[in-house]
Order: sequence, then structure tokens, then C-alpha cells
Amino acid sequence: MALGPRFLRLAAPLIGPGGVDAAITLKRDAEGLAALLPARAWRALHPRLRVVGITGSCGKTTATGLIGAVLAEAGPVICSTRPWAASGAAARLSQGANARRPIGRLMLRARGDTRFFVAEMGGGDAGGLRQFARHLRPDIAVVTHVRLDHRSRYRNHEAVAADKGRLIAALPPEGLAILNADDPHVAAMRRLTRARVIACGRAEGADLRLLDASASLTEGLRLALSHDSRRITLATRFTSEIAVMPLMAAVAAGLAVGVAPARIRAVLEAAEPPPGRMRLHRLDSGIAVIDDSVKAPLYSVEQALDALAAAEAARKVAVIGTLSDLGSATSTKYRRVARQALAVADTVLFVGPWAGSVARLKAEAGAGRLLTAETAAEALAQLGPVLGPGALVLLKGSNNADHLERLLLALSGQEVACDRIGCGRHHRCEDCALLAP
Repeated sequence: MALGPRFLRLAAPLIGPGGVDAAITLKRDAEGLAALLPARAWRALHPRLRVVGITGSCGKTTATGLIGAVLAEAGPVICSTRPWAASGAAARLSQGANARRPIGRLMLRARGDTRFFVAEMGGGDAGGLRQFARHLRPDIAVVTHVRLDHRSRYRNHEAVAADKGRLIAALPPEGLAILNADDPHVAAMRRLTRARVIACGRAEGADLRLLDASASLTEGLRLALSHDSRRITLATRFTSEIAVMPLMAAVAAGLAVGVAPARIRAVLEAAEPPPGRMRLHRLDSGIAVIDDSVKAPLYSVEQALDALAAAEAARKVAVIGTLSDLGSATSTKYRRVARQALAVADTVLFVGPWAGSVARLKAEAGAGRLLTAETAAEALAQLGPVLGPGALVLLKGSNNADHLERLLLALSGQEVACDRIGCGRHHRCEDCALLAP
């Protein structure tokens, strides 16, 4: 019988003081090892297979899908982001699993002709990236950003960098590291490896240099890049500069394995943002919705609000759910976000258990500008009177806490029966049996 964390905590008096967390860590390490050992053996049976590991605090799901799509131009690919689009079709990306068990199982799908195994590799817990590095042994490793997305696990940026750097340190001398040159914690990982490094960014000395970037909802994200005195331009369907590093990582990976720049451009210009990550939906009602509802650490809230501020719309509405990784002074930080949102939106609606923390700002905001709701159904009822053709709505929240995607589905005309708060499910609502009556 499997011993879960709840059992271990109940057994704390028997385990001894301070031993519960250690017991849970050992259990997770054992489970991760059981998942990755078969994958390690399978990898050994396919010596021509090149493993590409992507990690980082943010942008890794997008980078994984884009890299997989580009590398498919050079040979058969297995990628952890799904559903998968073959070469020549729009790469419709979605949230992918990044834990040891699903990645270990995915490796077992590799066959003799599989050239690349492209996987998002998350920390998950203290042993996650260590085991990925040891057992899957990446040939190419990508680190997008170092941010404080998981304060309870990492505490500071240095701890995040030390964990993410495990993939870089595991590279063989003939391997390749693709690093964000504009993030000092990522750029410093160059010291961890003897492998070739492609540094991406605006920084002087970057191997793949960002010359210019501009983003808008109407024109998309446009990039001008330089590599070995060659200029590469991209006109993408992404809506925010948040996607710059994932796109550059895909360009770097493609160039490194010999994909022609014209084919890289074609693939990336056909790709769409992953669902729930700054993805624009234009509804038949004339309303446009930016769905950025997967996760909401503070830095990403500010990025999303910047995109809303730059957009042109008859009316702008910001819907904000549960913010993550706030640490202390939670209510104060919610009020700070409320003021930031009110500076760029005509109406701001907070949804969820922390919505009440901004209620005291309603008088300051002005009549009808700041709204609060506990549930998605209440939020939808409050949105009705303020929306109309030409309105632009930003949905920003944490997927497993809020599922603000339900608002998008309801505004699209789909019947939504579920009104759970904090259901804890990580998958998207459109795939959930609880959505419809």
C-alpha cells in the first residue's frame, strides 16, 4: 500500500520530530527514481537519441513546444507539450506535464528513428532536476528565467539558480547550453559547463542577439535577431514580450542542429501561444479576451498589465484571481496589484477568497470601477453589465485555484455548470467532466 504525505503526517509521533518532511522527500525521491530508471535504460538502447531538457521559472512550456516544433524539421521528435502539430501545421501548444513520472513514461515511446526527445523539466521538489540530470542526461539544456515562483521551496533567487543549473552542469562537453543572456542568474550558469553555449538576449556579447522587439494584440510579437552577422526577423502570433526568450531558444536550437532559418521562421510564425498564457481570443460578440490564467506570480501580473495598457480597446477590464508566491503581507500586495490594474483598466474585478482584501479601495477607485466576487458565477454576473463589443478582458489568475478559463468559456457561449472554488485540479476546464451540467 502506498504511503502518502497525509499518512506520514499522521504518523509523525512515530517517525519523530522533524522527520515527516524528510520522510516525504525520501518517498518522492523513490517514486521519481522508479519512474526514471526505466527511462534511463531505454535511453541507453537508443544511442542516437538527443535529449533536450528545458527548465526555468517561467516560459518553459512555451519554449518546449516551440523547440519541439522547430526540431521536427530536422527529424522525428517526441515532445512533452501536447497536442502536437507536425511540420507545416500551426503548432497549437498546451500545458504539458513536467514531473518525473510522466516524462519517464514519455521516454519509453522513443523508437529507433526518434531523433529528439524534447521535455519540459520542472523541479517539483528538491530532487526533481537532480534526477532528471542524472538519469536522462540531456544533450541540449535550456534555461529561460530565474524568478521566485516557488518561495516555499527555494526562498531566494540563488537557490532557484542552483537547482535549474543542474541541467547545465550535467551536459557532456559536446553538448549545448542555451541560456538567457539578460538574466544574470542564468547567464552565470555558463561557468557550470564545458559544453558549447548559445547566449540569447539584448546583452552585449550575446550569441543570438535581440536587436528589436515589439508586441501588440493586433500586430503580434515581432522580433529582429542577429546571429553570426545574419539577420533573422519573426512576425509571430504571440501577444507579449513574455514570449521573447522561448522564441529565441527555439531559434537557437534550430540553428544548432542545422535547420534552415527560413524553416525556423515558418514554424515559429505559425505557432500560437499555449492556452492560458497570454493567448488572445476574439469572440463572436465583439469582445476580446486575453487568457493568462495558468499562474500569477507578481512579476507576471505586472507583465500582463503592461500588455493590457499597450492595447487599444473601447473598454478595458482586468479580472484578477489568486496571486501566487506572495510570501508575507498578502493583503497589502493584493491592494498594490489593484492600484496597478486600476491605472490601466476601466474596470477591475477580483475573484476568489482574497478578493475581499481590496474592498477598502472601492471608494478610492470610484463608483463601479473596482468589483469583487467570490466565485466564477458571481464574477460572470458582475461582468455582464460592463462588457460589450470592443471590450478587452484580461483574465489573470492561478489555474488550479481559480480556473478563470470558465469565464472565457461562458463568454464564448458555452454552458458552464461548475462553480467550485479552489478545486485543485491542474488540467484545463475544457477537458474536465465537471464543466457541463
